[in-house]
Amino acid sequence: SPLKPVCSCLRSCPSRAGSIASYRRIQKTDYGILETKDGILTGFKEKPEAKFAVSMGVYAASKKVLDYIPQNEYFGFDMLMLELLENKIQIGIYEHKGYWMDIGRPSDYEQAIHDMASGVFKY
Repeated sequence: SPLKPVCSCLRSCPSRAGSIASYRRIQKTDYGILETKDGILTGFKEKPEAKFAVSMGVYAASKKVLDYIPQNEYFGFDMLMLELLENKIQIGIYEHKGYWMDIGRPSDYEQAIHDMASGVFKY
């Protein structure tokens, strides 16, 4: 579980207001990508892949973040992160190297079921 390392990430640096568990994810594009300038093709990439550090949805926060959350109105996690960044408040990142699937995505959910059944991932 990444929860313990995320909390350690927060405690390791008192100036941080929080920490986020992240995972390296490759995003595949289903299309050939055209690079153009003034209507002329300048480059072409066939179905490129990009690597991103994505949020795993596991967070730890100090009481400091409460100062940036408005009362009595909707304020999502994304809005909080943008507010903290705008105010130059540090948020630590813990990069999880183990197994992780976003089971909110149908394809990942199916893969996780397969991985559990085949023994790729053992709980």
